[in-house]
Amino acid sequence: MQAKEQTRLPPKGQEQLRGLLFHLQDKEPYNVQKLSY
Repeated sequence: MQAKEQTRLPPKGQEQLRGLLFHLQDKEPYNVQKLSY
């Protein structure tokens, strides 16, 4: 249930999260890998 709730983020929130992930990936790919798991 929690996973579904997270996917229901508003488009704006999803875009912000995507931008943040890309920004982190650019600087710290290793940290992003740990977060994605």
